[in-house]
Amino acid sequence: MIRNSYIISKDLKLEQIIDRMYLNKNRGLVVLEKKKVIGIITDGEIFKSWYYKKNMSATAGSIMNKSFKFVENKNRERVKKIFSQQTCTFIPVVNKKMVLVDIINLDDFFLKKRKITW
Repeated sequence: MIRNSYIISKDLKLEQIIDRMYLNKNRGLVVLEKKKVIGIITDGEIFKSWYYKKNMSATAGSIMNKSFKFVENKNRERVKKIFSQQTCTFIPVVNKKMVLVDIINLDDFFLKKRKITW
């Protein structure tokens, strides 16, 4: 299930990004352009933007991570491997055209707070 609280556009300003991230409580957001995933923003990107003295009018497009982990077709073993080896709290699920299909978060995957259908 794709939750709107995870999704932002590349034009969203840093101040709004911080507000949205606080509300979604998963330390990350997916940046979309024309329904395609073009990057993600985590609390790490927020920290880097402060470190490099970006102002609050910086956009998601200027601070997003373009080299992010994702999966196609909800490959359970790949998801497990990414969560086990990386420090991410969510993984975008995309189709072959990079269109967002779902978002799997760490709690849902390992603690099964919501039923994940594969």
